[in-house]
Amino acid sequence: MDNLKKREVNINRTTRMCSDEKLLLVQLVDAKKTVVECKTTDKVSLKTKLEAWNQISTELKKSFPFRSAESLQLAWKNMKTAAKKYSKKLKEQSMGTGGGGKIISSDPVFDAALNVMHHLTVEGLHNEFDNDTESTINDIIYDNDKENDCGSESNVFEYLARNNQINDWKKGGPSNLKSAISAPLKVKNGTQNKPNSKFSDEEICLKPEDELALLLLQKAHEKHRYEIELLKLQIKKEFLLIQKIKGNNIDYQSDEDDEDQV
Repeated sequence: MDNLKKREVNINRTTRMCSDEKLLLVQLVDAKKTVVECKTTDKVSLKTKLEAWNQISTELKKSFPFRSAESLQLAWKNMKTAAKKYSKKLKEQSMGTGGGGKIISSDPVFDAALNVMHHLTVEGLHNEFDNDTESTINDIIYDNDKENDCGSESNVFEYLARNNQINDWKKGGPSNLKSAISAPLKVKNGTQNKPNSKFSDEEICLKPEDELALLLLQKAHEKHRYEIELLKLQIKKEFLLIQKIKGNNIDYQSDEDDEDQV
C-alpha cells in the first residue's frame, strides 16, 4: 500500500512553469548566483546551496504556486541546458546562407538565463588561431584594379628587374652557346627522344618545391665556390707575405756579412 501511495504522489506532477515564473526564477538565481553557481561540492558548500534554494523557493511562492527547492534546482539545470542549445542554434543561424529550417526567434527567458550563466560555459574558450568564435561576418570586397594585381605583367617585370633576373640578350654572342643547360631542360631533352619511356609528362615537370630545392642547391654550390676562391686568395696573400719576410731576412744577413769582411 505504501508503494502505491508513493507512485500516486509521483504521478501527480506539478503544473508547468509559465514564462513569467521562469523569468522570476532567473532573477532570483541571478541575485544568488555566487552561491548557486559555485562549483565546489564539499559539505559546507552543499549546505549553503540548499539554504539558497530554499530562500528562492520562499520568494517564488509569494507570486506563484509552491515549488520545492529540489524541483527549482532541476528546473534551473534544464533551463541552462536549453539555453546552451538556443545559443548554438542562434550562432548557426547567423552564419547561414538563408536556407534550412525555420528561423529561431529570440526568447526572453533564454536570453536572461544566458546573461546569468558564465560566458565560458556558453561560448567556450577563445581561440586566436581559429575563426569559429567570430560573431561577425565581413563582406567580401572585390578589387577590380588590375594595377594592384600581383600576377600582372608590370608587377612581374618590376620583380624581375629588382632581383636582377632579366637577361640582356643584346650582349649575347657565340660564347653564350657554350653555357650549361639548366637542370629542367636536361630532364626534358633526355626523355623526349624516348618514346617508350616509363615516365609521364606530369612526372617530368618539376614541382614548385623541387624547383625551389634545386635553386637552393645551386645557390649553395655558388657560395661554396666563392668561399674556395676567397681561401685561395688568402693563402696566396699569406704565401707572398712569407716570401717577402724571408727576402728581407736574407738581405739583412748579407749586409751583416759585408760589414764583417770590411
